Amino acid sequence: MPSTEMPSTGDVHDGVADRVFTRALGEELRRVREHVGWSQSELVARMPSRLHVKTLATYEQGVRHCSVVRLLEVCRTVGSPAPDVLGRAMRHADIDLGRTALDVDLTALAVDPLSLVK
Repeated sequence: MPSTEMPSTGDVHDGVADRVFTRALGEELRRVREHVGWSQSELVARMPSRLHVKTLATYEQGVRHCSVVRLLEVCRTVGSPAPDVLGRAMRHADIDLGRTALDVDLTALAVDPLSLVK
């Protein structure tokens, strides 16, 4: 008999956890944007890349995954440290950082976004 119990969101390799985290990160992106008092259009206009407003909206709604490079760009534009935004999203998604096998040097990535491409 299949289990009716929802999978734990503590495992970052779990599909449910992935969706929960994507939504939590989107909410954090919206919060930092609203904290500076900008609309989505205002934020996009201030970003160095050519991000479409609808793309930003899908990040904030948790419909679309936000890449690390894009996260860094949004955070830099609004003046909010990316590790703080990421940490709050992980806490809201109930992802235990101690159980993850992910270690990303966001400062190094900000300097060289292609450092992850091998």
